[in-house]
Amino acid sequence: MVATWAIAHPGDAVQKHVTLPSGTYRLFCTLSDGNGVHDDLGMHAVITVG
Repeated sequence: MVATWAIAHPGDAVQKHVTLPSGTYRLFCTLSDGNGVHDDLGMHAVITVG
């Protein structure tokens, strides 16, 4: 785990600046609700730094 963000509610915007070494990182949501785990529902991305 490199960083965590505060929970963003509908209409909110949350930002965080991080300095990452070169590499590939997977971003994902750890929340779960009545529809399932957000990561499993597609709330994730992969970024490459470098």
